[in-house]
Amino acid sequence: MPTAVVFDMDGVLLDSEPVHYAALRDLLAGEGIPWTPEDHERSLGKTIEDTWAELRARHGGGGVPDDLAERYGAGMLARYRSGIAPVPGALELLRRLASLRVPIAVASSSPRSWVDAGLHGAGIARFARHSVSGDEVAAGKPDPAIYLEAARGLGMEPAECIAVEDAPAGVASARAAGMEVVLLGAGEYSGGAPGPDRRIADLRGFDLAWLDGRTA
Repeated sequence: MPTAVVFDMDGVLLDSEPVHYAALRDLLAGEGIPWTPEDHERSLGKTIEDTWAELRARHGGGGVPDDLAERYGAGMLARYRSGIAPVPGALELLRRLASLRVPIAVASSSPRSWVDAGLHGAGIARFARHSVSGDEVAAGKPDPAIYLEAARGLGMEPAECIAVEDAPAGVASARAAGMEVVLLGAGEYSGGAPGPDRRIADLRGFDLAWLDGRTA
């Protein structure tokens, strides 16, 4: 059984996905480029570089200003620094895991500056023994690199970790790394096989019995 937990950040620990969607939608609207909820859904779990490359490819590079990514990044960094609220149940779960000395890591596709600002801004950085950002691995989710690095940073094997994700790309990444995966969210999973091992509506549904010897 796993003895450590690796969390994605956006949408799993932080209620940041609505912020991301609104920020990018408004920024692209100023350039006459649509950004729909479906577009945002497809981008979940991916690095901003991958999302930007797909966006430019869709529009042939035309109409997508070179400085748009920089403006988006600066705006999101400011939002993270101002403090984005944790998702329901996040603080309670993190406290329970910490009280049981369960090793915790964060594996986020966001760049390092966002990860640091987001975790500190929400007051949860102290719970993570290790964190990995999307700009610190050679390939983003669904490649397993980020989860392999998270396990290495904890000094553990991937099979000793359980990952908590909210996006198909993240589920695929953690599964490919050899971790058990809990999918957070009530929506229908559309990532194909192999899917998550377990599903929970919110973090209050995380069962400590899934961790070896952790039943308190």
